[in-house]
Amino acid sequence: MSIARLAGNGMVETDARELHRRVDEGASWHESAERLGNRNLACAHDALHRGERRGARESFFLASACFRFGQVPLADADPQKRSLYRRMLDAFRNAGRLGEPPHERIDVPWRGRPLSGWLIPRSSPAPVVLQLCGISGSREEYEAGSRYLSARGLGAALVDAPGQGETRLFGGLHFDEHAVDAVGALVDAVVAHPACDGRVGLWGNSAGGWLAVLAAARDPRVAACCATGGTDRPTEVLDRFPRFVAELQRMTGRDDPDDARAVFDRLALDGTVLRDVRCPLHIVHGTPDRIFRVDGARRIHAGARSPDKTLTEFPDGDHCVTNRSHEKHELIADWFADRLARRR
Repeated sequence: MSIARLAGNGMVETDARELHRRVDEGASWHESAERLGNRNLACAHDALHRGERRGARESFFLASACFRFGQVPLADADPQKRSLYRRMLDAFRNAGRLGEPPHERIDVPWRGRPLSGWLIPRSSPAPVVLQLCGISGSREEYEAGSRYLSARGLGAALVDAPGQGETRLFGGLHFDEHAVDAVGALVDAVVAHPACDGRVGLWGNSAGGWLAVLAAARDPRVAACCATGGTDRPTEVLDRFPRFVAELQRMTGRDDPDDARAVFDRLALDGTVLRDVRCPLHIVHGTPDRIFRVDGARRIHAGARSPDKTLTEFPDGDHCVTNRSHEKHELIADWFADRLARRR
């Protein structure tokens, strides 16, 4: 993972650079990340001892990011992955408890198992933007973007769809053709929560952008939708990186790579689906993105029937524009604040 992605999605840049340096010198990725996480945890506890809640909160978030990125390359069955993931969740939970107001845990029943996430409320009922992660991501990675939403008076919900993050690793839920209905269940839970004033948006990153657009096409309650680094066909990545099929297998729980690929292909955003996208839509993409090509982003924008649709390309943007993190977050948070304010 690039320094831009690490620093743009939760790690402090000095930690990201140190992690890369340690690995270049021969150390393991996950052990190096855990050491950095331990160092940030120590800072968090020291700050708490001094009564510095804000500093403690930031250090807990930094520790959580180190543990989160550290576990990424490990297999689901590896005990070290689960240990690091639990440590990530604990650090994130401790940071959230220090928020004003504090974060709230979300557990939504789905097929007998929980869809999990975090609600980041405002002090009074407000619109809430649900943030979806990509194929190999975790919802906590997008806490960085939620800060920009909060600064504009919006609530946020960091959620895992089936096959992602904690929902897969500990909940045992995998991605299938009904995953978009699971997003609808998450919207149900957020709309019913007292922190939400009834207005909801969807913000998907990477393959989460594809899923967000798909959900917006089916759910008229979605008042605004943004896809960052998304695609109309997630399996396009296999055209350039065939080994990535292992990630699709992990997400779907399918042993056969062709079966895993077929699940995603059946949910491609074709013209029929895109004609049902009527809410305000913002497509944000890095023009040179090699994971999901910009052509797919352009097709989504062209095919959607929304009378209010925007395509923003960053000419030097990487995948999900992590190398322009601040500009991207400012742009998208401003856009959501404007569009959700119109829906009353």
